[in-house]
Amino acid sequence: MRQHASTSVAAVFLIATFSAALFGCGSLQPKPPTPEQQAEQIEPMLSAAGFRMLPADTPERQQQLESLLSLQVQYYIGKTGNLHYWMADPYYCKCMYIGTRRIIRRTRS
Repeated sequence: MRQHASTSVAAVFLIATFSAALFGCGSLQPKPPTPEQQAEQIEPMLSAAGFRMLPADTPERQQQLESLLSLQVQYYIGKTGNLHYWMADPYYCKCMYIGTRRIIRRTRS
């Protein structure tokens, strides 16, 4: 009977140790980047690709910038039917990056 009790204690101890290790590993995962950190990583790539930076240098432009979907490259079709790409960054540079279809093709090749 004594051997059975010590085996049970060992099993409980092993399960508790394993559970603690799993909990500890879960807390070691890096935090997701902040919007500022995301922008800091994305913007050099956009600049290198040829996107132009348009600063939100007036209160009206700042308000417009904050109303847009941020940190995601979006597109619109211009009056001549050409695709134009943009990304709003109200966090890091407080600006908008603008590019064309040619720039997007150049970055993918």
